[in-house]
Amino acid sequence: MRKLLRVGTALAVVLAAGLSYAESQWKQSGSMRYRTEQVDNADFVSKRTDTQNIQLKWDLTFQPNDMTTIFFQPKLSLVGGTTATHTTIAPFSDPALSAHQAYFNHKFADSFALLGGRSELVYGDQLVIGPVGWHVMGRSFDGLKGRYSMDNFWIDLFTMKVEESVDTTAGSPTLGHSTDIDFSGIYFSYTGLPFVSAIDLYYLMRADRQEVALSGGDMANVESMTATGLRLTGDTSGIDYRLEYTTESGKRATAGAAATADIEKASQYDVEVGYTLPGDFKARFALEAFSAGEGYDQLYPTAHKWLGYADLFGRRNISGFVLHAKVPVSDFTIGFDYHTFNRVNVEEDASVPGTSKYGAYKLNGSTSWGTTGTDAAIGSEMDLTVGYKFGPAFSGTLGYSSFTSGEYMKKQGFLKGDTALTLLYVEMSAKF
Repeated sequence: MRKLLRVGTALAVVLAAGLSYAESQWKQSGSMRYRTEQVDNADFVSKRTDTQNIQLKWDLTFQPNDMTTIFFQPKLSLVGGTTATHTTIAPFSDPALSAHQAYFNHKFADSFALLGGRSELVYGDQLVIGPVGWHVMGRSFDGLKGRYSMDNFWIDLFTMKVEESVDTTAGSPTLGHSTDIDFSGIYFSYTGLPFVSAIDLYYLMRADRQEVALSGGDMANVESMTATGLRLTGDTSGIDYRLEYTTESGKRATAGAAATADIEKASQYDVEVGYTLPGDFKARFALEAFSAGEGYDQLYPTAHKWLGYADLFGRRNISGFVLHAKVPVSDFTIGFDYHTFNRVNVEEDASVPGTSKYGAYKLNGSTSWGTTGTDAAIGSEMDLTVGYKFGPAFSGTLGYSSFTSGEYMKKQGFLKGDTALTLLYVEMSAKF
């Protein structure tokens, strides 16, 4: 009996130690979010639309030793009532669970780590590269990223596969050719300057290997583009600022064109200066100015952050100003933004009188709202949000946005005569 008792005690100690060791290796967290949205005059065509977005993320981190981390983030992304990604056994269906992130991160030294797999990319203010957290699904990339870091700077080198594909069109002159889209870059951030929180420099490359036929019969890749950028942020005595400038160059090809075209008028800037009131009342007020040329490609931003919460416009052939206000009151946070939007280039298209060469562009940055007229004024938008913390793990937000059309939008011939658009949403989120 004593022998059995000793063996049982030893097994219990070993089991407890094993469980404690396993718990020290595994970490978990996550979030659940529900949002209902109602849009009046959606896309200036529909009288009213309403949607429900449901998102569940589970963050699992396994660290077998001090040098290696494995991260896995399964995610449920569901637009209520849709079944496109569901598993169905009639008459029932359930949404599929996807792997939003799955990667290893290994430290070869204290100053160098390599990440491989599927991961979000988050750089700067997410104006050029971001995960689009507002969206029910969001964005992640597949590839490798290496980071070298010291006390006051770090530098990333990454290469990501945006699209893996091969031309399988029967009879195509490029049958069997790769049509991949690759995205690579170098991003450097330095924090050792006075009055500057960070200075970032980046060089990005994107190659679209799909081939199109030019008018002379030659084949050319759709795109070979580079982007060079600078970002500055800082704050002192309650005044904060940020500045970001990006310029792009390279070649683009269009089917039937005489030759590939240089990427031109493809730069953007975004500048913001803010002031936070002293004392316990931490209200912040800011003014922002922005502009992007008609040839600018916005790449992979968290677009929802920037050009109004109604998500009407992308960063191309657009300029304007934004007034920001953010006021915390106890467990409430009240936000107010007022945007003005104008077209940068309103040059008339001589081949089609009464139209312009470039319109304003939708959220994707590539689809035009239309080119009728040469008016610059796109419109204005007001965004109001009220957030409340019910506790450390549960919060809610009520949001209202209203867009009023300028002369440009009024002339685009939408089916509905009323050119005002409103968005109302309620969001609730829990963390664990």
